[in-house]
Amino acid sequence: MKAVQELHFNVGKKLLGEILRGISKSESVRKNRLDRLGCFGTLAYSEEEIDALIDDLLLHGFIEQSALNGNKWWKVITLTQKGKREIETPSYHKKRLAKAIFDETRITDNDREIFSHFDFFLGRFNEEQKKAVICASEKILCVAGAGTGKTTVLAKRIEFLTQYRSIPPEEILAITFTRKAKEHMEKKLSISPYCAGVVVETFNSFAEKILKKHNDLIYEKPVSMMSYGEKIRLVRIALKNLGTSMEQSILSYFSPTQRRIKSDDTLSLTFVNDCFSILDYYKNEGKDMPDFSKDTSLTENDRETARMIHNICSEVQKLMLSFGKRDFSDQVNDCVRLFSLHPDAIPKFSHVLIDEYQDINPIQSSLIDLLASQNIFCVGDPRQSIFGWRGSDISYIMDFRQKFPVSEIITLRMNYRSKGNIIGFVNAAIKNMNLPDLVQQQGMRGGEVSLKKFEDTGQEFSFITHEILRSTAKRSEIFILCRTNKMLLEISERLKGSGIAHTVKSEEYHETRGEGEPVILATLHAIKGLEASQVFIAGCHSLNFPCRASDHPIMDVIKFETYDKEEEERRLLYVGMSRAKESLTLTYSAMTATKFINEQMKKMVNIDGPDERDKGLAVGAETASETLRLQLDDWRRALARKEGLPVHLILPDRAVEELLQVMPLSVDELEVLSEMPKGMKRRHGATLIGIISRTK
Repeated sequence: MKAVQELHFNVGKKLLGEILRGISKSESVRKNRLDRLGCFGTLAYSEEEIDALIDDLLLHGFIEQSALNGNKWWKVITLTQKGKREIETPSYHKKRLAKAIFDETRITDNDREIFSHFDFFLGRFNEEQKKAVICASEKILCVAGAGTGKTTVLAKRIEFLTQYRSIPPEEILAITFTRKAKEHMEKKLSISPYCAGVVVETFNSFAEKILKKHNDLIYEKPVSMMSYGEKIRLVRIALKNLGTSMEQSILSYFSPTQRRIKSDDTLSLTFVNDCFSILDYYKNEGKDMPDFSKDTSLTENDRETARMIHNICSEVQKLMLSFGKRDFSDQVNDCVRLFSLHPDAIPKFSHVLIDEYQDINPIQSSLIDLLASQNIFCVGDPRQSIFGWRGSDISYIMDFRQKFPVSEIITLRMNYRSKGNIIGFVNAAIKNMNLPDLVQQQGMRGGEVSLKKFEDTGQEFSFITHEILRSTAKRSEIFILCRTNKMLLEISERLKGSGIAHTVKSEEYHETRGEGEPVILATLHAIKGLEASQVFIAGCHSLNFPCRASDHPIMDVIKFETYDKEEEERRLLYVGMSRAKESLTLTYSAMTATKFINEQMKKMVNIDGPDERDKGLAVGAETASETLRLQLDDWRRALARKEGLPVHLILPDRAVEELLQVMPLSVDELEVLSEMPKGMKRRHGATLIGIISRTK
């Protein structure tokens, strides 16, 4: 932090690391004489360790990344107010050495005495779980790692409150995020007659019941939930009112490549989803939607598209009010507004228990605050915070002790899901978060972890298909996970051709294809909370983690990503890997593995390439790829010297990696590349396509 403060201009993450490590050969260091700074070479750490330190400071809000001169692709690091206060009154370093507030759980002699009295009730639980069940503190955060039995503990605590602390069931609210999680909790509670009457809701079902009960206090006329079909209808009406059509909007919104590879129906549904995602984003943040078309980082074409989207969203919002409709985000927003205006409408609960607390967003947090329960029990895992893109904020769980200074932090570490080698591997993946490691259950040694590279996706998918056909595991105990919907559909076609029944799961849909017991084919976001004996994660290369592709680049700009996208991508991979019980296989093709698979992890896996018979092809592909990389490097260095600019401002490394993976066929296809600098297509598009074509 002192290094950021000392620098006389803003720098990116990579340059900051080079300064701290004392890398004098860096062009920027030499040009700006940064080796004369007091902070130069002050940390004798590896590049990976420095990156972890910087990520840790970003995660805890002491520094932040912001766009340089309004350009979202060039991120620089700045010191936050929190960071400035920390320099003045340092406590962060001490907290970091102590693993912040998430160190091992404190079990007292008094705790153990209570455990012994309730052995008949708690006998099968470990000490940390027992503490979470019986703890008498008013404000409790239970940090429950993957596979540590969080839902079982939460249900057991409710049973303890009703059966042994005589809390009336109707005074207890258990609240979670999804209908499936709600049903799972209700099933666990139904075992105990003492829990009959406990209120179990999702945030949305809770808010909907409140709004139906008090409609006249908050609305001027009856208002009801909107179906998906009604969303489509409202967007079409909005387009008509604005003098345009769905067809014209799709033409403006999607690139030629996107229109070529997707059906008209898919494009229409994606367009509708994006419009409502934008509305939801600002509602979940508790903010009015601004005119994002005025963003100075947008190109003129993008500004026109953004203006179109803004006008459509504004018109849709007016139509919703006119027709008396609300959507999921309106439910919680309107409930918060109701409670703020009419405190007497707030139901009274002596105990509120919140599941998946790492996924909470600002408006949901406001709802919990307005309930003002004396006793709050939150369960969650910062390592599995993966929904920042739709408004979730990891800072609520990370700063729990800051909000509730007098509180108890209980950490569940015993993993009952995975074998030891898998646990060690996933621990290494998330070291930078500085949380206590998961530990393996006795008798759970072993487990297979593999990393395999292939020449192309055809070989990669063939390998996965072959492994499934020869697997002895039940088909329902096999997961194939991927980062994007595009890859999801590609693998589905391959499974279909091999006669393998499979259930396709994403954030948008759920469908079973083929006859017989199906394997599960899913995006990583859709698989959270589930587990399987054998897990494959396909496409573990540098363009998927962190994900470079985007089906809606305008939305990426509109959302002004207030969360750390790269760290969320790391956590997303962690979530996928931690689903595996006995076997975990990571595959990728054509390019380098994701940097999220660090050196420590590589030492823990079976690293494989193509079979011997494919080696010639693999070497040929690698040679072609390296040839193109060298040609792109030569071109951008020559241009950088000519224009007097750093190489990374001509064509960033990430853009080079993206070109190597996508291999665009025309200048127009450069539009879909998320890492391509603005103006590149216009100024040098033909040159880039020429270089790629010659190498092919």
